[in-house]
Amino acid sequence: MLRPSSTPAPLILLLTAALQGCSQHYQQQCTPPLGSEPLEVAADSLLGQFQLVMIADSGPRAGQVSRGRLILWVGDSSRDTMSGNSLGYRRVLGGTTRVLPREIGVHTLPVPLISRAPHQPGVQGWAPETGASPVRLVLGARRPGGEGIALEFAARDESEWRGWWREEGASGPRAAGHFCLVR
Repeated sequence: MLRPSSTPAPLILLLTAALQGCSQHYQQQCTPPLGSEPLEVAADSLLGQFQLVMIADSGPRAGQVSRGRLILWVGDSSRDTMSGNSLGYRRVLGGTTRVLPREIGVHTLPVPLISRAPHQPGVQGWAPETGASPVRLVLGARRPGGEGIALEFAARDESEWRGWWREEGASGPRAAGHFCLVR
């Protein structure tokens, strides 16, 4: 015997349309930052949970969007193989994200973005050995400048960060775009 749904079909359609509208509205609000100069960002201002929206401006999936939760915590640079290296960076943040790189044209990353491994988290925040800023976020990479996705902050207001992202170390067409990070 078929059991009737307790939620009427028109209500489900209305809710689905509203959610899609909100999603499209936020995508339209996530505009590229006006400046191209990197913004000085302190690691402690990035601790916690965010919604990350990445929009491809160039590459094989230009115009496409990926969004997901981003969680950042204090990185353990004592386990970091890059500390004291010739690149001059130390890991100050670790984290994970649920964005889907394929949606924006990035097909291969050396480290899974959901990795919580202390020595190789899916998201890493790097800072110069000589100071605390600017922090540079890298998604899915083993080291700064290696194959992965680099996020560079360019603007901030009271509710969100905005900046530019680019695929690094890839052979073939490279993807790039802008992002918004909302707490």
